[in-house]
Amino acid sequence: MKTSTSHPIRPWTLMPLAAALALSLSACGGGGGGGVPGSSASLSGAVIDAPIANATVTITTGAPLGQGGATTVGTITADAQGNYSVSVALPNTSVPVFANATSPDGKVVLTAYLGSSSAMLAAGTLSKTNLPNLVISQVTTAALAMYIANGGSYANLTPAVYAALLSQDHDDILAVSAAIKAVADGYCAMPADHHDTDGMARAIAKASVAAGTSNSTSALALASQTLGSSCDDDLKNLMQYIASDDTWTPELDLGDLIEQGVVAVAPGTYSLQGVIAQSGMSAPTQPPATPTSSASAPAIPQSTLVPPSILAANVTVDSSGNVSGSSTDGSSITGTVVGNLMTLTVKGASSAYTLAGKVGVLPTGFVSSSTPSAPTSSASGTSSSSASATTGYALRMGGRTQGGGVLTRFDAVL
Repeated sequence: MKTSTSHPIRPWTLMPLAAALALSLSACGGGGGGGVPGSSASLSGAVIDAPIANATVTITTGAPLGQGGATTVGTITADAQGNYSVSVALPNTSVPVFANATSPDGKVVLTAYLGSSSAMLAAGTLSKTNLPNLVISQVTTAALAMYIANGGSYANLTPAVYAALLSQDHDDILAVSAAIKAVADGYCAMPADHHDTDGMARAIAKASVAAGTSNSTSALALASQTLGSSCDDDLKNLMQYIASDDTWTPELDLGDLIEQGVVAVAPGTYSLQGVIAQSGMSAPTQPPATPTSSASAPAIPQSTLVPPSILAANVTVDSSGNVSGSSTDGSSITGTVVGNLMTLTVKGASSAYTLAGKVGVLPTGFVSSSTPSAPTSSASGTSSSSASATTGYALRMGGRTQGGGVLTRFDAVL
């Protein structure tokens, strides 16, 4: 038997470009269900900055590994691609759960907040598809570093608090993430006064907060001071890299929220309008050799920059969360919605993209009410066939081209 679960949808602060896009839609309602609490949860994810082979993955409750209040509930060694699967016994309480990873040499230390223990028990089986933070990464590590730097307590960490953190400190998290990736992937050397990436991230975050900074430029400047000026270009490029990647983009927006049993986008026919922008950077097949000092930093692979393009399409979302449609230029669009997480494949005559990101509710002022309206979203735990209000969604997605792996951003309204 399955019980009903509900998940909040985060309202986005729209970029001017997205706010300027017009849309109209009509839809009809649906519902969904969750899981029944048990005594253990099965978790599968990855340790990825670049994939960290044979990393030790430890699941803790109360706090990250090595911090006061941490209790270890499971340990596993990741495979050669950084993937792991582990079953852990969890208490049926609201205590926070964390995934921690350490590279074999001990220099790359990453951690991630997974949510409350009782919610994970209710889900039972979780993967990065319905819990993006199971990919233990530089983004999840930077987010926790900023949380503690701002005076946060692990005991008080909840999905709502974490969501506010990602929104308020988004750019600083991105800058600290870039510093972690720069060291973990070998673009810059680890500073002599730091032993691992987690300690370095905490130091940069603490300095950022102490300096009263609240924007990526200042956080980036502190990261540059930590790693050396020769890393400046790579740090700036890595910020764009991370924000354009389909693994890390969902983690920057409610990556800890368990997406299961409820499709956040109400079934119906929608107008999808947005901008696809290639970053000009390609994901390397393997990390570069780590430089012996910060005086020599290898460059991130670059590709030919393609001008941004407009995607305008009509798409249909069914009651199972399947997405299909076509654009005005003939491109085909397919994908899925799992909770608030949407994945899309866009195939055109000259290019094809795979994209992933979180769905947020559009403010009502940006949605046309001239057409029949969508019902209350099933994410609220209810469904309705009423046409009393029009519903729209904002998409912030990252991904890559299917040919060449060029990292790509997609900002749109649905």
